[in-house]
Amino acid sequence: MLDTLMQWLHLGGVIVGVGGVAFARFVLIPTAAALPPEQRAPFMAKAGGRFNPILWTAIGVILVSGLYNMVSSLQAGVDARYQAVLGVKVLLALMLFTIAFLITLPFPALASMQKQRPRWLLVNLTLATIIVLLSAALRRM
Repeated sequence: MLDTLMQWLHLGGVIVGVGGVAFARFVLIPTAAALPPEQRAPFMAKAGGRFNPILWTAIGVILVSGLYNMVSSLQAGVDARYQAVLGVKVLLALMLFTIAFLITLPFPALASMQKQRPRWLLVNLTLATIIVLLSAALRRM
C-alpha cells in the first residue's frame, strides 16, 4: 500500500512540476512578453510568487517519494544495469532541481541566469523528458 502511495505521489509531483514548467515556458513567458515593460515585471513577479511554492513543493514530494522508491527497488534486488540507469536518472533529476532553484530564487547574484529563464526552462523540459524516458525503461527492467 505504501509503495503504491509513494509511486502515486512521485508521479503526481512530476506531473505538477513538469506541467507547470511547460506552461511557464510556452504560455506564461510569451504572454508576458507582449505586455508593456512596466506591467511585465510586476506580472511575472506575481505569477512567480504563486507558482514557486507549488514548484518547490512538487520538487520536495518528488525527492521524498523518489528516495523511498529508490531504496525500495534497491532492497528488492536489482541488477547492475538497472542501478546504472537509475544513477543516471537521479543525476539528471538533481541537475533539473538545481536549475529550477537557481532560476526561481530571488537572489541578485542569479539575475544573469534568470534573464535567460526561457532557455533554462527549455533545458529543464529536455531533462524531464529524458528522465521520464529513463523511468519507462526502468519499469521494464
